[in-house]
Amino acid sequence: ATATKVELDAELYDSNSAFDTSNYRFTVPSGEGGTYFLYGHIAIDSQEDSGIVHASAKIRKNNSTDLIETYTNQSANQQRDIPFFVHGAFVLSAGDYVELFGYLNDDSGSGMDFKGASGSRLATNFGGYKLIGV
Repeated sequence: ATATKVELDAELYDSNSAFDTSNYRFTVPSGEGGTYFLYGHIAIDSQEDSGIVHASAKIRKNNSTDLIETYTNQSANQQRDIPFFVHGAFVLSAGDYVELFGYLNDDSGSGMDFKGASGSRLATNFGGYKLIGV
């Protein structure tokens, strides 16, 4: 029952080499501040049937500000897996970094798993692109 950074250790596209797969974050390059459209999708698995009580996904800036969060209360209709989408446009300055986080409170305490890739299916992903400059 704590927000956990999603470990995204592979990239498909990164034109400015701004995503670091060792610390799982995108850092705005020097001179590239502006408005960015960011999106994330997390497939959260409670690892037990009917286990999810509360769950959420969020994009966090500089590990201190939640830019956007989606949340669900499943206490009356518990599931094992649940997908979350977060997205929006945000003003970022050079040096700001953003990360994707997931949260799970489950009945069993069996833990949380972020589903990854399987073939062409990307169950958990994070991305963005610059809309306009400063």
